[in-house]
Amino acid sequence: MKYSYEVTFLTRSEYESAVTSIGATFIPLGGSADTIETWIKNLLKEAAGGSLTTFDFITRKIFIDSNPGQWEGVKRALKSAVGSGQLPPEKTPEAQAQARNMELLKEEREVMYKEAQARFEEILEKSRILKELYARHPNMFFRNGIVLNADLFVQMCCPGIEYPRSNAPKTLRFAGGLPPGLRDPMETFPTENSARVEWAVSGVNLRTNRPTEEMLQKAVSEALENPKYKRRAEEIRAKMRNYEPFGTLVEASEELAGRE
Repeated sequence: MKYSYEVTFLTRSEYESAVTSIGATFIPLGGSADTIETWIKNLLKEAAGGSLTTFDFITRKIFIDSNPGQWEGVKRALKSAVGSGQLPPEKTPEAQAQARNMELLKEEREVMYKEAQARFEEILEKSRILKELYARHPNMFFRNGIVLNADLFVQMCCPGIEYPRSNAPKTLRFAGGLPPGLRDPMETFPTENSARVEWAVSGVNLRTNRPTEEMLQKAVSEALENPKYKRRAEEIRAKMRNYEPFGTLVEASEELAGRE
């Protein structure tokens, strides 16, 4: 609010007091989207085994079933005035890499997230609000929709820890990392996060949600003794300093307001 704007948070009811305590306006999410963090954490514990079936179940429960309630909240917020998303898979110029990406996308849609996609399509068919939102891309894979259907999508990280994409939408903005104290304490998808950390050469991927003590000791030693991790961490930190998250959000809001 240092930018002299009125701030509205659209989030779960359990955060109402935290939002209003800083002078911001609180608007609750609707329906099944207005869950409590404890419920989500319990679901994540069930998924600790990492099986595709359980992973698909958690995705349906947390992200798919909450879609109508989320957009009901957005509608209410817009009348008076969204979280995690996934970016579409990369299409590189190399035909081989592009074909591989398409195969992976097909596998995600038809195998890994088969039930989640089916549930998403079921909800989409019944929801007038979601039909309006997805009118431009009616047959879209749900993991891509949040990015491609948005007027602007602000990714709360810097490009250094995001997979490069030659076909990234022009509506994508990077805002750096959230200030300390505002980061989501939950690791919703530790497997995916670990893969990104490994790709960015900023840490060791243990490839399991339940590492042994020996695995942890080995990983810590590797991270401390191999200079490449420190070097890469310093590079990312330097890039992060070039971003001002709230300033980016203000710029995005002003850009959208200027289109009206």
